[in-house]
Amino acid sequence: MVTQLVKSLLAAGRYGLLMIVLLPVVACRQGQPRIEQVHSDKILPGAVITLAGDEFGEDPSRIEAKVGDQAGRVRQVASTSLELELPRGLHAGRHELVLTNLETGESSDPYQLNILEVVRIPPGTRLVVQTVESIGSDRSRTGDTFLLTLDRPVVVRGMLVADRGSRVVGRVTNAVPPGRVKGRAEIAFTLAELLPLNTDRTLALETNTFSSRAHDTHRRDALTIGATTGIGALIGAIAGGGKGAAIGAASGAAAGTGTVLVTRGDQVTIPSGASFTFGIAREVSFEIEQPLPTAPPGG
Repeated sequence: MVTQLVKSLLAAGRYGLLMIVLLPVVACRQGQPRIEQVHSDKILPGAVITLAGDEFGEDPSRIEAKVGDQAGRVRQVASTSLELELPRGLHAGRHELVLTNLETGESSDPYQLNILEVVRIPPGTRLVVQTVESIGSDRSRTGDTFLLTLDRPVVVRGMLVADRGSRVVGRVTNAVPPGRVKGRAEIAFTLAELLPLNTDRTLALETNTFSSRAHDTHRRDALTIGATTGIGALIGAIAGGGKGAAIGAASGAAAGTGTVLVTRGDQVTIPSGASFTFGIAREVSFEIEQPLPTAPPGG
């Protein structure tokens, strides 16, 4: 067959002679793996993906797969398809996939993989927040949402998940005006969403609940504060009840109580500028396409 091809090329004149010169080059490329397409809904570290292409061979042990500088594992292979388990240590971003036929020493052209990465915020992670809008038993209704901001960055494994100043959405879980519960007003809320700065990401949250109830005394009105789940939120006192007042007394690892002074009257009001620390009750996970920034020292 090769002899017949040579005769045909000779008959083609000088162009045929050129092709004859190139024949050894073409021949030495036989056995070079060629990646045409990757079939996978999501390409995550450790995922198993299927490659379509050519010259993959028939023996998985004779194909080496490298993603960047990490080795993948070829699980199944046929001439035109290959099943590859990606390295688990990959990070989000673009990585070059190269296959090498260990028999011929031929390597594929690099194929660009866009790796997604799952970031997990574990339960118990603290969110230190400050109210932007005030809420109270006289104006809020169960289900109302209101705005807070993140007062300290959220860092996971050295990565900056959300910087200080990120928006946080709170949700009122209970609002009772005075006279309905033994004459005492109540307000309770939890954190519902975190919107990190400089992203379009919205993270749904489940946290412990902050609750306050007006307590009748002859000398002053007071609020009783409790963390209704045992997450260990740090909650404290609103001194004087004005804007910018801080809530900072620790409630401990389980549900705790304390008292806070408010303006005389029978309503419960949380002013803007009040600070709280909540604990995340359920893991929050999300996917990223590019690596998150590294948290600054002390972040």
